[in-house]
Amino acid sequence: MPNDRNYVFLHGLGLSHTIWSPLVPLVKGNMISPDLLGHGSSPIGGYSFESLWDFLRDELIPLDWDKTSLIMHSMSAALLPEVLNSKIRPRSICLIEGNLTGEDSHWSRQICQKSPAAYESWLARLRANSGMVLGMQLSTSHNKDDLVFWSSGFKQVDESALRQIAEQLVLRSKSGEILSAIKEIDSPTTYLRGAKSGSWTEGTLLLAKIGVPVIEIPNAGHYPMIDNPSATWESISSQ
Repeated sequence: MPNDRNYVFLHGLGLSHTIWSPLVPLVKGNMISPDLLGHGSSPIGGYSFESLWDFLRDELIPLDWDKTSLIMHSMSAALLPEVLNSKIRPRSICLIEGNLTGEDSHWSRQICQKSPAAYESWLARLRANSGMVLGMQLSTSHNKDDLVFWSSGFKQVDESALRQIAEQLVLRSKSGEILSAIKEIDSPTTYLRGAKSGSWTEGTLLLAKIGVPVIEIPNAGHYPMIDNPSATWESISSQ
């Protein structure tokens, strides 16, 4: 019997849909992994969170949200206020290492603090060494070609998109808007965190207060879909 469930996977800042590639053989259902504006193969444009969501919503209009799970990695969790305001209610929401509070936006703060010249130089190094940069954040070993492919978004992302979204993410992470949206959206929500990502006391306590379970993915860090795709998919599909 065919599986008519839809799974929408949203990547994090600076990456693209290729980051989800290790899950492709595992997903039972319709896998949809669009690129955010200014990322991957998507056009450049305005980079407010509202603009990012409007673009995605237009791409996803045909979906039956009663049969659709929304999976959001890292920065993309900051789009939850837009999901709330859109009145769309997915069958379930899964946040993978999602940005929730100020402590989660460390990389974005680093981007924002760079001078224009330093940012240009840093971005050139990121593009030239994208596979190595991703590999250093993984808890498992992979061959160079896979790392280059999975991290190809770093080479493609529009430099304005990366910086402007980082600036907004820092503000939104501090404001509490993301957690408020999670609390108000009446879709079952879970949070996946790599067991090797380190201590996350504040986030764990805040999610416990609003009844969102935190599932630790073993042998994984910030990218559990790469470090441990089987356990990641098992947690997603169990919702």
